[in-house]
Amino acid sequence: MLSARQNFPVSTQESLSSSNFRRILPRLDLSLNRGFTQLESGPRQWETTATLNLTIPLFDRFSDYAAYSNQRSVEIVAKNNLKRAKKNMQIELASLEKNLVETQKSYFGREQTLKISRKIYQSNFSRFKLGRSSFNDLAQDQARYIQSEQLAIEGKKQLHQAFAQLCFAQGQEIYNYLL
Repeated sequence: MLSARQNFPVSTQESLSSSNFRRILPRLDLSLNRGFTQLESGPRQWETTATLNLTIPLFDRFSDYAAYSNQRSVEIVAKNNLKRAKKNMQIELASLEKNLVETQKSYFGREQTLKISRKIYQSNFSRFKLGRSSFNDLAQDQARYIQSEQLAIEGKKQLHQAFAQLCFAQGQEIYNYLL
């Protein structure tokens, strides 16, 4: 989601461009004044004055046209930058969504590994109590169980980070999804 700050340069450049374009065109102004006049010894009278002015820029037309052309090119650059930002945002969102799915798969795989590792450790612990397994075997299974637990926690952390990155890129707040 693009912010208003990224869209602001385009609207600014459009208004400046149209302002410069209006300076190139001839201008027609109408002024109308109406009021009372009173001479020293005469009665008050209504007086209406109308003025029509036509202004045609002849000598400064080229400088105005150059300013308009320059402003128009700046406007086009701003529009292209906005299009590029939108396209990059779409690519980034697709990448973050894909990353979230992959991280989710990894997390569920790590959880499955943790369950299996826990069962193996509990089974070996039971055999150790009965004297059928050595302490070294139990210690090795315990180390595998602890390592798989750490990997599951790391996977959960990565899943939360991927989710937070996607929410941030979309302009959404995380707690909206948690309620």
